[in-house]
Amino acid sequence: MDGIVSAFMEVAVWGTPDRILKKLDERRGIVGDFELATSFRFGGTPFDLAESGLRLYAKEVLPVVRSWTKAG
Repeated sequence: MDGIVSAFMEVAVWGTPDRILKKLDERRGIVGDFELATSFRFGGTPFDLAESGLRLYAKEVLPVVRSWTKAG
């Protein structure tokens, strides 16, 4: 089971806004433009924590990702 968890954590995009943007940009470099499917609440994450993550993502990550599509 440890290998499955490790593999998931490697391909999942998570962390600070800077880490998320770095991972998304790396992926974009490999596969080109792609659509995002995000989840902020899973595994029993409390609603307030999920909401704060979503708000941070909307403030710090989405504007940068949107600029990528406008530039292309």
